[in-house]
Amino acid sequence: MGKILLTSLCFFLVIAHNAAGESNIDSRLAYDDPAQWMALSYERITLSDGVSQDEARELSGSYFVAFISGCGGPFQITEEGPDWSISTLEGLGAQPGPTISINKMNGKIVSPGHPTVEALNSNGITKVRIHAAPKNN
Repeated sequence: MGKILLTSLCFFLVIAHNAAGESNIDSRLAYDDPAQWMALSYERITLSDGVSQDEARELSGSYFVAFISGCGGPFQITEEGPDWSISTLEGLGAQPGPTISINKMNGKIVSPGHPTVEALNSNGITKVRIHAAPKNN
């Protein structure tokens, strides 16, 4: 019973966040298509002028939902050389999650143990290339 209540609470918080107009994700989007999810996020930014801190927050939020967890998200964003480094919190207990790095120039997203995502823009059409996470031997 406790797990159901906590899961429901997490779901409610995500829905409430979206209903408050704080999410830019298209509600018609298929949640099971990470490439489409990420492409929509990349379409909202202009990569030719680099990735701002706000844009990094948007990209990291989409990446988190697509590849890490449906509960939690980006926490703190700091500059680390050519990248934005985003700490995350995940799960109902808001435990520290994996770090997400986003290149400030090209928007490439990397997180240890998770896929790498790159934006490809051709003739005004944004597509993404997803590289599977390396397997541990």
